[in-house]
Amino acid sequence: DAIVQFSADKHVAALIDWNLPDGKATDVAELLRSQNPTLPIVFLSALFTNDHYQEAQLYSPMLCLVKDHRRDFFDNILNHISKK
Repeated sequence: DAIVQFSADKHVAALIDWNLPDGKATDVAELLRSQNPTLPIVFLSALFTNDHYQEAQLYSPMLCLVKDHRRDFFDNILNHISKK
């Protein structure tokens, strides 16, 4: 779904769940990088293993974060992105 719906000129960043139900996060990141090499990418997961982190680095993410359920979690991400 994310690959079909994405339009590079409409977004300031991409938050990508590592465990997508209908594909791989790296497939989405690859598409995003091909359309907009400078778009900030943030990978989110309930758990990042060292292997996940190493694979994620192939797509130059701004951040790789373990999901947090606090109310301000996404606000903090957006504040971080806007400072770059």
